[in-house]
Amino acid sequence: MPLLFNKNSEHAKSPPESNRFGSSLQFKFSRLTMIFWMFMATQSFVPTYLLLKGFSSIRVGTVTAMISLLGILSPPIWGMLADKIKSSKKTYLICLSCATVFIALVPIAGEMKIAGILLMTVLLPIIQFFRIPSDSIMNNWIMRISQRHDRMDYGSIRPWGSFGYAMMCTLYYFLMRMYSPDAIFIIPLILIIPIVYFAMKLPDSHENTTENTHKEKLHPARLFKNYYYMAFLVFIFLLSIPLFAIFVFRTYLIVEVGGDPAIIGLIIGVKILCEVPTMVMSRRLINRFRPPVVLLFVGAIFLTEHFLYTICATTLQVILVQMIQSLGNGLYIPTFVNYINKIAPKELTATAQSIQAMVRSTGGIVASLLGGWAIGAFGIRTLFLITFSMMLLAVVFFVLSFVFGQKVLKIEPPVPLFRTKNAQ
Repeated sequence: MPLLFNKNSEHAKSPPESNRFGSSLQFKFSRLTMIFWMFMATQSFVPTYLLLKGFSSIRVGTVTAMISLLGILSPPIWGMLADKIKSSKKTYLICLSCATVFIALVPIAGEMKIAGILLMTVLLPIIQFFRIPSDSIMNNWIMRISQRHDRMDYGSIRPWGSFGYAMMCTLYYFLMRMYSPDAIFIIPLILIIPIVYFAMKLPDSHENTTENTHKEKLHPARLFKNYYYMAFLVFIFLLSIPLFAIFVFRTYLIVEVGGDPAIIGLIIGVKILCEVPTMVMSRRLINRFRPPVVLLFVGAIFLTEHFLYTICATTLQVILVQMIQSLGNGLYIPTFVNYINKIAPKELTATAQSIQAMVRSTGGIVASLLGGWAIGAFGIRTLFLITFSMMLLAVVFFVLSFVFGQKVLKIEPPVPLFRTKNAQ
């Protein structure tokens, strides 16, 4: 009853007022998401930056491997902190503020060495230690808020991030060519100001909720006893290997079909824009068909994509296949975020999202090692036969995980794949 008289409570709002408040929040989170992904765009240019600084391919590979390793280690740490202090917003701002401090040091570091090690090669992985978790923490923050407001939709918010990312990638391309590669580390120092300003005006993930979690200690180990969550992590891992393989090695495919590697910039732009329609539709599809069904549909799109890579003969065909992949990716991102929030305990959702980010980073390392070996030994086409097979394995495993859980373990899924008499 006291909540009904709390003027700060979201639950005390009348339905029309709540709808207006939800619409206002959607606009504010969309604005923050766009600026956030403008801030994040620097990460796509790190290999290019190192090459322009005269790094050999071996040294570039070493630095990016260190970045991937920290991408595995850091998300669970920050996710558990967010759950412990019950604040995704504070954790998010801490991560980005720390990342900004180290970003500012990169242009200053230059050729500076400490104990014979180039300082810049240490700073770049440290930046990612803070920056990589901020994505999953923000996803969890938005999802928790959207669950309290019908007019707020993650699928309509995330496309603004794609627009911001595409816009900033284009700007960085010209800045690096016209001025200096160091320019990509100057812009984030400006962007952090509106990020902090707008984030501070938004409600927190645990703010004004009726969840009684303060009496119960957090036990992240509960996640590893959650059968459907663990099965989903295996599915995510298997799926991430093919997805990262095309991200890392698509340049080789362009060369294979006689194209100019520089066209990768155009492909990225087209790919990002093609994600938007399915992202906008994602909430409606998730509500109508349930997250596991949508994930199977996404798997079918990715399967088609990787099969087509084995027969592409022109650059245009590669671009068209990348557009197909984007339609699946636009659904994949909001759906797996939604699904994890449904199957994980509410007090551990930030930790659960961060662990899946760690698992996806692990898949990225496997993809890099597997892809490098496969291309060297057999060629790019064989790599995509392998990734097609792994994608098929992922989809089959996902279906069988529900069958095994229900028929053998007798555990009912929080979100069923198959319709039953009790499932709506």
